[in-house]
Order: sequence, then structure tokens, then C-alpha cells
Amino acid sequence: DINYMENRMPGAKQAVRFSYIRKPSGSPQLHNYTQPTFYIVRDAGRRTDTMRYYMASQKVIATTIRKYDEQGRVAEEWKTGITERTTHSIYEYGLYNLCTKSVNYQNDTLISTDTYEYVFDNHGNFTKRKRYTNGRIINVLYRRIYYN
Repeated sequence: DINYMENRMPGAKQAVRFSYIRKPSGSPQLHNYTQPTFYIVRDAGRRTDTMRYYMASQKVIATTIRKYDEQGRVAEEWKTGITERTTHSIYEYGLYNLCTKSVNYQNDTLISTDTYEYVFDNHGNFTKRKRYTNGRIINVLYRRIYYN
């Protein structure tokens, strides 16, 4: 099962195409691809998935492991990149299963706590989300939703 995504950076002459490969559990072979590839392994029993990002040389340059709760939401996430630093995030959810808090660690040291505040419309969809990091507002997302 292969899906593709193209990403063009502003000013770039050519888009980068990523392949997403979903590998069934127990399959030992990683196929050879000549482009950057995300390789995803799901483990339904443990409610986890592992995503590895390979370059054309087949070298892993990033790994993300996600653990899901009973409702299918990401409960914890671990990321490792080229620098070998590991980040670990723990998520909490609130109304409408939206993330309300993430506690973020790097190499087992607390680096930040993100909290989210939402404003909802009459249909229960959020139209505004404020993100705070360590108590300071760092981002406000506005959504305009049109209903027929």
C-alpha cells in the first residue's frame, strides 16, 4: 500500500515527493526505493505505530513511535532524528477529543508544556485555538467554516 505526497518549498525549482509505505506486521523486507520514504509499521495489539523516514541510501534519518489510547487518540509520542536526541510527548484530551495539553521531554528532561484553548461555534466545531507554551501564547489559529 503506497501513497505519495509532494511538497514544494517556496522558491524551490522542484517538489520533493515522499512515499508512504504501510507494511503489514511480520513482513521482514523493506523494499528499495530511490526517493525519500516513510515506512509505517502498525501493531494493533499494543496500539502503536512506528514510522521511519529513509533517504535514498536506505539510511534511517528519523523515527516516530506513537502509542494510542482506547479511543484511538495519540497518547504518547517518541521522536528520534539524525542528532539521536529523543523527544517524548504525553497528550491529554478534552471536549470533542481535542488536545488540551502536551508535556514534552527531551532525553528525559522536561522542556515544555503546551496547553490549548478553544472557541467553538454553534455546531461544536472550533473556530479559534490558542496555543500556550510554558504559559506564553505562541500561536492563534482561526478557522472559518461555511455551512450549507
